[in-house]
Amino acid sequence: MIKYLSYFFFVHFFIFVGHSQNNPCAQLESYKIVVLGSSTAAGAGVSNSDSAWVNRYRNYLESINPNNEVVNLAVGGYNTYKIMPTGFIQPAGRPSPDVNKNITAALALNPDAIIVNMPSNDVAGGYNYAEQMYNLDSIFQLSNLNNVPIWICTTQPRNFSDTNKLNLQYELKDSITSIFDPFTIDFWTGFALADHTIDPVYNSGDGVHINDTAHAVLLARVKLANILDYLYSASSTVDYSVNSFIHEFVSNCGDSSDYIQVVIANHGILDTLNGILNLSVQHLNTGLTNTQTLPIMPIAACAIDTFNFYINTFQAGNYHVFANSVAFNDTTIGNDTLSLFISTTGRPSPLLLLDTLCDPGMGLLAVPAILGDSVQWYQNSSANTAIHSGNVFQTPFISASQTWYVESVRGPLFYGGNLGTTQTSNINFNGAMLNMMPNADLILDSVGLKILNTGQESVDIYYKLGSYLGHENNASSWTLLTTSTAMVTDSLALTYFKLPTFNAMANDTIGFYFQMTNANSKLGYLSMSSSKTRSNAQLSIFTGSGISYNFTNNYFPRDLNCDFRYSYANTSYGTCNSGKYPATVYVSDYEFSLGNDTIIDILDSITFNVPSHLNNWYWQDGSTDDILTIAAADLGVGIHYVTLTGEDSLGCTASDELIVGVANLVGLSKTVATTIQLFPNPATNWINIKTAAEIERIDLIGIDGKMIRSNITIPADISALPEGNYFIKIKSSNETTTIPFIKN
Repeated sequence: MIKYLSYFFFVHFFIFVGHSQNNPCAQLESYKIVVLGSSTAAGAGVSNSDSAWVNRYRNYLESINPNNEVVNLAVGGYNTYKIMPTGFIQPAGRPSPDVNKNITAALALNPDAIIVNMPSNDVAGGYNYAEQMYNLDSIFQLSNLNNVPIWICTTQPRNFSDTNKLNLQYELKDSITSIFDPFTIDFWTGFALADHTIDPVYNSGDGVHINDTAHAVLLARVKLANILDYLYSASSTVDYSVNSFIHEFVSNCGDSSDYIQVVIANHGILDTLNGILNLSVQHLNTGLTNTQTLPIMPIAACAIDTFNFYINTFQAGNYHVFANSVAFNDTTIGNDTLSLFISTTGRPSPLLLLDTLCDPGMGLLAVPAILGDSVQWYQNSSANTAIHSGNVFQTPFISASQTWYVESVRGPLFYGGNLGTTQTSNINFNGAMLNMMPNADLILDSVGLKILNTGQESVDIYYKLGSYLGHENNASSWTLLTTSTAMVTDSLALTYFKLPTFNAMANDTIGFYFQMTNANSKLGYLSMSSSKTRSNAQLSIFTGSGISYNFTNNYFPRDLNCDFRYSYANTSYGTCNSGKYPATVYVSDYEFSLGNDTIIDILDSITFNVPSHLNNWYWQDGSTDDILTIAAADLGVGIHYVTLTGEDSLGCTASDELIVGVANLVGLSKTVATTIQLFPNPATNWINIKTAAEIERIDLIGIDGKMIRSNITIPADISALPEGNYFIKIKSSNETTTIPFIKN
């Protein structure tokens, strides 16, 4: 049953475990399983010992309980006589038991179970059906007599040239399946063709042994035997345990809505009451703790119940996750709690410093520098390619507000990869050469080598452009790249030696020579019958040669145990990123108008209002009223200027100046016929009149009422007039009209 908790709801899903080695009950005890057998169990046919089914099975059982143990007594070439009990007297011409590798030796290890894997050596040795089945049955009965359950694997196909032997292999397979059922494991089905030979898909190449792919299938068959389920007996009481956390969903970067799964197992009988699961998440750097609770519905015997909790890991740092199950009928409390410690780097969050321009120009956007973070700038939110990298971005010239996008990135801005060879070795020697060819531009970071000697060791690393072949003994062809030192703690594992920055260009063949600095130190490689190439999308490695100290003897082909680590191809995403945030440079389009220049009578007044979008303002006299009323009499006859200066929301200022002419208009007609228009107004050089009426006379009059020009023609040149307020008096056939205008 999986429950999802999200604030106000949870959803149930049911999972029934059944008989499988995921059974939580099988995790409570540790078990020892002994394997008797020959070359298949010993790992023949696979490219790497880790691929052999016995070693894979060991890893599998240890993943269930680290204390589980698989003891492999298998020896290549052995047959059923070699594993018969100590003291067994073999028939004439048959081999005697190996007292260190037989059923007696296996039982002496006090195992919980035994697996026998004897594929084909008996038939190859000419042993008949009866003696083989007698031997297997004797081993089977002796093991059960000692209360140790034992599983017999069937025979396996083999490319015998003798049809009788092929048929005997098949007959033995059938008999083992029927006689020892259900304690049998099928190592035949799917591997054999109709003629009982090995399917080429599974043939390791020698017609005797099967390959890596086949060993993976053998592992699956052994797992299906459910040996641990058979061995375990459930408790007679309710026994809940906090079995495990599943936390691969937790982001390394952290997230406000990460979730973590808590697995609860019942190792005993079905409970009749509900329990409670508490989960607390404490941020160790700040001490802040969040606690959540879910009900535990009754769980069947040897079943699991999985709970999903949403947790907030957005803040960088270390977290302690603590789960505690509470069940009334659970009297075994030692397994009711479990702790998990996780760390997150935190997601970068750009603190954007925006820019404003009061006039068109180039803006400046910035994000304060944070150690370990990079900043990328993008043209728009959907762009994949950055237009600029760095904490400060100067925009191009802009005349209007414009938005770009910024992203903070944590971690390296490139991809990382590796390519290795085999880890199986049969020779330890001072040095080795090989060729590599990058399929893309790379930067080599380090190389892992299998070093026989433990302790601090140094490797002289040489390189040459082009193939090393033909240059094995010519020291002058090589350049020393570095002497790298590392601490070797495990002679069976790779130790990584740091390289200086080494740029390897795509499609260039590069030879490398790895020589232990100490002439008595050794690295591991595998003797090969033919050369081999390993490749991935970025790199190819070619089988090389074993080389004696200082470019002397050459042994080809040899497969160096190595692994190259490298970086390639820039990426703007890093390990963690903030996502793209809008970054806007605002260009003020701030302007306002008090209205048109005007002329008022000496007896009038005029009122001005501050435009609503101004934040701060002041008039020409320094006042900050939002309404300004001016009496013409206070100004006097003449030209006057009204100025308002204001500031917008961006902090940009602007001003508008309006001309107010004050005149004694008594005696002048202030009626402006809608059919007569004077333009432009204000005017600088020329004035004109538009009307449908028949004009008889036009006069130009000053603000003091005196005639300046009489009977002028239109358009009229006023460029010589001083700046100020004037009137045009127009007499038509049916009226006389006076129109004020301003000369700039």
